[in-house]
Amino acid sequence: MVKQISFKGKKYPLRIGYKALKGVNAELGRDFRGDQTTFDYEGAESLLFHGLKQGCAFAGKEFDLKREQMEDVLEESLTEFIQAFTTFSQDAQKGANLSVKK
Repeated sequence: MVKQISFKGKKYPLRIGYKALKGVNAELGRDFRGDQTTFDYEGAESLLFHGLKQGCAFAGKEFDLKREQMEDVLEESLTEFIQAFTTFSQDAQKGANLSVKK
């Protein structure tokens, strides 16, 4: 699944999957902390960067953003990012629940 994030009048594909999560772990030495009561600012920037990179690769589009720009992207489109992350998380949970035998 690919979602869209807006930045400076352009839409960028976002895909949060295995490769994006692995990229966050490689960059930060830890996983994104999306289930805590405090917002993981550093993790969000890293997850956005790796998710955009994977989204562009999946969609066959050029990825023209730098890691340092993720704070600005989130400033402009934080709501889109949170909605996309929530959708990806819910879909992953549904998929995990379907594979569990009762």
